Amino acid sequence: MAKTVLIIEDDHTQRVILEAFLRTSMNLDSYMAENGRKGLEILATKPSISLVISDIQMPVMDGIEALKEIKKAYPAIPVIMVSAAQDLDQAVTAIKLGAADYINKPYDKSRMTVTIQNVMKMQTMGQEIERLQHDKDNRFTFTDMIGHDDGLKNVIQLAKKAAMVDLPTLINGETGTGKELFAKAIHGESKQSGAPFIAVNCGAIPADLVESTLFGHEKGAFTGATQSAIGKFREAEGGTIFLDEVGDLPLEAQVKLLRVLQEREVEPVGASRSVKINVRIVTATHRNLEEDVHQGLFREDLYYRLNVLQMKIPSLKSRPQDIPSLIDYFMRNIAITANIPEKTIEPKTLSVLQKRKWPGNVRELENSVYRACVLSNNSELQINDFPLQKQFTKDVDENTNHKELHTEHAPYETIAEMEIAMIKDALSRHDGNMTKAAQHLGLAKSTLYRKVREHKNT
Repeated sequence: MAKTVLIIEDDHTQRVILEAFLRTSMNLDSYMAENGRKGLEILATKPSISLVISDIQMPVMDGIEALKEIKKAYPAIPVIMVSAAQDLDQAVTAIKLGAADYINKPYDKSRMTVTIQNVMKMQTMGQEIERLQHDKDNRFTFTDMIGHDDGLKNVIQLAKKAAMVDLPTLINGETGTGKELFAKAIHGESKQSGAPFIAVNCGAIPADLVESTLFGHEKGAFTGATQSAIGKFREAEGGTIFLDEVGDLPLEAQVKLLRVLQEREVEPVGASRSVKINVRIVTATHRNLEEDVHQGLFREDLYYRLNVLQMKIPSLKSRPQDIPSLIDYFMRNIAITANIPEKTIEPKTLSVLQKRKWPGNVRELENSVYRACVLSNNSELQINDFPLQKQFTKDVDENTNHKELHTEHAPYETIAEMEIAMIKDALSRHDGNMTKAAQHLGLAKSTLYRKVREHKNT
């Protein structure tokens, strides 16, 4: 996905030469303006512009005046100033006014290339630092999310309403869709913003430690309790606790959680009295809890307590329009974290990736882009940089799997034996890859890890 540059230059020949250089050598699209005023008009209507390259000596509005206006109205957009005048004072003035760099004409193409790459890298770093700071300060908001103004727009409108009221919120979505990010954004836009945000993966807690992990325990309450612990709910006091994969909680723990919701208090293991809490509760699951209620796997009364406000995050395949922005973000991010030149992506390849189903959703896309950026020797990613997994026909594949399981291992005397066989089969098919095995079985990865632990001695 090519980035867009605004060229402000009164010399037509210089504009055309620079536009051609940016397009052919750096895969950058361009808008062109003959003076500062025209440049400001273009900026006002083209939000995709991420960099301005401006001459200084121009009619109507010169580069210095344009620079002042740009930094006032669009402080996040970097501006590179170019000039034929060998004027040190002019250069100093431009830098003081906020120019990212100053280049003398005639400029060397390699110098221009390095300058643009450095400026864009610094821009990306600044954006990422700001996002991470929001996250660190527990002030992450929906505008920090990619797709907030497109594929996620409808669900975010609902989530913003949820943030305004202190009611239990249930987030439903496939694995890898970003349920925790949504929970953080709800917290960041609520009155609890800035207070603690505590995330707990319920599927990753051993069954015998769920109660003490969530509600705390007293010293000596059980073997190994060498010191007291306040528990996750009290860690989140005044803020938000996010219970991810709440559908994986054992039934015994569901009873305790129901009491917390009803009484707004927790009773640490081994304690003689309960402790009042002031915590917002946001939960998430990839499971169909309503179906789990019918099957006796999830308490009906707890389901209705948690499901006061419910929202479903769309899968990545249902919002392909967000894929270019996500890929662009991942490419910029990996350039910083891995300290490699920033990549671009071939339009034809981008089109193919937009049509893919992405069963692992955003997480799978992110991993694929990171791998391609690190391993590719090309500055522009192409389709052969993405060794995409074949899309099997699910009905045929799943029917074959079940037939093989039943003919090889049947009859099973217990459900547990069948579960063990299916897990072993999935791990074998995917060479021990837990993520792919979990997707194959339709489980959250945390749930698969828990089941492996439970059956390890079987």
